[in-house]
Amino acid sequence: WKESVQRLRVGNQSRREEQENLLLWQRSVAAVFGVEEATPAWAELSQAVSPLREEDRDELEKCWERAEQVLYGRDAGLNGDWCEKAALLAARIDLPRLRFWDSLRPRNLWPWITLFALAGPWVVLGQESPPTGAAGKKESPIALYREGNFEKAGQIWGEAVRKDMSDPVTRNNLGLAWYQIGDKERALANALSAYLISPQTETVGWNASIFAGAADQLDPVIRRLLEGSWASWLTARAGVFTWQIGLVAGSAGVALGIGLWLASGYFAGRRKVLFPAAVAVGCVGLLGFVVAGSALGMYGRLADARAVMIVDFQPLRSIPTEVETQAEKGYPPGSIARLEKSFLGWSKVRMPNQDTGWIRTENIVPLY
Repeated sequence: WKESVQRLRVGNQSRREEQENLLLWQRSVAAVFGVEEATPAWAELSQAVSPLREEDRDELEKCWERAEQVLYGRDAGLNGDWCEKAALLAARIDLPRLRFWDSLRPRNLWPWITLFALAGPWVVLGQESPPTGAAGKKESPIALYREGNFEKAGQIWGEAVRKDMSDPVTRNNLGLAWYQIGDKERALANALSAYLISPQTETVGWNASIFAGAADQLDPVIRRLLEGSWASWLTARAGVFTWQIGLVAGSAGVALGIGLWLASGYFAGRRKVLFPAAVAVGCVGLLGFVVAGSALGMYGRLADARAVMIVDFQPLRSIPTEVETQAEKGYPPGSIARLEKSFLGWSKVRMPNQDTGWIRTENIVPLY
């Protein structure tokens, strides 16, 4: 903690050096309070710092928010007194020095000596063939991310995403790794996928908004989804699949209400029960249908299970024939398309204006 603050005090730092030192400071603070996350949000960290005094918690929150603005926002650098505040906080909660000689006292050593004396022969017998190589040793992508090895962490998360495309946590982490590497389009694609699947997951909505703001080109449907309107607030409550279930359930409720209403006409003796039930069920179903339909209307073509995002500036190519030569048409990275089919490393996509063409599969990212 103190070392990272001292590094930040050095003048004439490049923006990348300052960001690396800020990431080191965040990892150090999280480690002090025992938070095991690649990029912990303040909402999670605040639970771990509850033993601190209230004024220290408030000061640490301000320092953390300022660091987030410098790392992911458009602010150029830290305030002049930020380092002083961070250093004072580190001094106030400084951990006591360990006295190593305490662990070497006889009363502390005798239990271990006895244990090794009794268990030693059995351990030797159990290790006749010690394992060789690095088999079984699995690197933690979160640990690699904290060390600044973003490419290696991204490779591990990428393998996990290929096995399970519907895990919002892994896709969110993969987006963070791509953002740190500098590939803003792939970062946005993975963060958007996590948002479409589970927007209520921790930091997913926050990261999607940050990556969208940093993108060079932003599809209008993404901008509409993330802007601060009541409908976008609605879509942030649940994922696409949940709203699709709600739409089906609402339709079923309306149909059931109509059925009960018709039944009340045929069974006059039960009309007092069937008619109120028809009104109640029909109204609830209609409300669910309208709410779910409004949410899905905000998603637009993003609700398509075969939606993909173009992440590289590569043109769509047509198949040449005897009559026409191969045609090419470019679309900017960040454009949303629909995947129609894939063949030998190529994918055929359809754009919103009904243009179709082939593009390399590695130049698109599926959203589901």
